[in-house]
Amino acid sequence: MSSKIKVDTIENVAGSGNVSLGSGHNLVVPGNNTVGGTLNITGASTLTGGVLTNTLNTASGTTITIPTGKTLVVTDTGGVKVPGSVIQMSNFASDFTGRTVTNGSYTEFTSALRATITPKYSTSKILIMGQITGSQSYSAVNTVGFAIYRDSTKVLDVGNPAAEGSNAAWFFSTGYSVVDSPSSTSALTYSIFGKSHSGSHSVYLNYNSGYGNPGTGGTTILALEIAQ
Repeated sequence: MSSKIKVDTIENVAGSGNVSLGSGHNLVVPGNNTVGGTLNITGASTLTGGVLTNTLNTASGTTITIPTGKTLVVTDTGGVKVPGSVIQMSNFASDFTGRTVTNGSYTEFTSALRATITPKYSTSKILIMGQITGSQSYSAVNTVGFAIYRDSTKVLDVGNPAAEGSNAAWFFSTGYSVVDSPSSTSALTYSIFGKSHSGSHSVYLNYNSGYGNPGTGGTTILALEIAQ
């Protein structure tokens, strides 16, 4: 025999406390259910379908443990945000072709050296790093400039460090890194720019200008989104 009970509220006979099912009995509630307040589940429980929550907390202690043999799978890039950790990495751009700029203002060497990244969070920092190899066709040190740009904004002035050479050539290869705070979730492009002495001398990327110090090298750029 089956029966149906329709009520608005179930309470403990004493007016407070728990309402319990006897041992070996299950309460089956079809459809969607809303629980106001705290729902305490003791023992192993199986929840089919999605569990929607804004906060995970421990029943006791300070550790939430995923059992041995089980895996937490996050299907979206940046789906787990741990302050100080890497959320995502841009494309790794490298170039070994000789490039030349003869311009007194900063000019992009090549579109081949672009690292593009779309931050997941506007609060994220972007770590840009890589290697620059270059030279100039003018004998005075620091008369050329190399820089890292985010779109049209300069974020790092690399300059002309550790230059060595003779006659009218200066050749160097240096690593660089900078932390940028773009405050954006739009696509960002980081690239390498250069400028020459007074716009009348050349600045070279990936090779020596040939004035007494022949040599070649490569240039790279990479961007990482860091959670805050």
